[in-house]
Amino acid sequence: MAPIRSCVRRVPALIFCLYIVVFNGFTIGAPPTDGISDSGAYPARGIAFYADNEEFYRKVKILETLSRPDIQLCNYLKFVLLVIRDSKSSPEVKEADAKECHQLMHDINHISNAQGYYTELRTMLNEYRAIARRLQRKNVPPERSAELRSALENLEERFKGKEKAVSDILRVNNASYYRETVRKAKTFIRKHTGQTPPQTHDKGSSEISGGKPAALVSDSSGDTGVRHSGGGEIVPDSDSGNEMMRELLNDRVLSKPLEEARAKATKIEEILRDP
Repeated sequence: MAPIRSCVRRVPALIFCLYIVVFNGFTIGAPPTDGISDSGAYPARGIAFYADNEEFYRKVKILETLSRPDIQLCNYLKFVLLVIRDSKSSPEVKEADAKECHQLMHDINHISNAQGYYTELRTMLNEYRAIARRLQRKNVPPERSAELRSALENLEERFKGKEKAVSDILRVNNASYYRETVRKAKTFIRKHTGQTPPQTHDKGSSEISGGKPAALVSDSSGDTGVRHSGGGEIVPDSDSGNEMMRELLNDRVLSKPLEEARAKATKIEEILRDP
């Protein structure tokens, strides 16, 4: 019986020793937690964490689409300002409506200004993913490996200044805010003109041809004081029209926001070409 009791007493000690051996084995075999490992993989932090997060990447693409400059919507709001000015409402009502219209224009422009940021961020994530995949390939020449590692470090450095805003993309539902802002603008336009801007399907102004606003869709049979030319432009009726309205809606005025959009796109391309 004595040998049996001795063996029973030794069982807990043997189990503990086995645990220590197994635990140490896993620790020794784990990849390094700082810097770049021998396989070329970065630790899951900074841009590496977000590049591997499919939910985050999907949100960035959605926000990039939703924030595309909507030139049509902005021009319709400018048109509504003229409608408000020429309305028969009291000065107090006109002032309140004009203030709301200016706020909607500000919100729409604020959303559009974020589009370049989302484009740059998506491009950085794509670059990081592509470089990380190349580093994971076998038989990468040392010179090429050094170049790829340097490129990753460059992306990490550029990403540092964006981490606060980037973390908010996962935390805050900006897509709902963007959609709600556009919905409010369209409701406001319909309220003051009886017309509804064409559905953009979250594609901003990418389908606009030549910068001309498409014809509004009538919601009622009421007269809104505007007519549509054969080319789809909004043209004021002779009895209620004025030169300001014509200047607002002609090609010369509409070309200015298009030129600004092109300049913004050029600036983004220059940023993305930086080493």
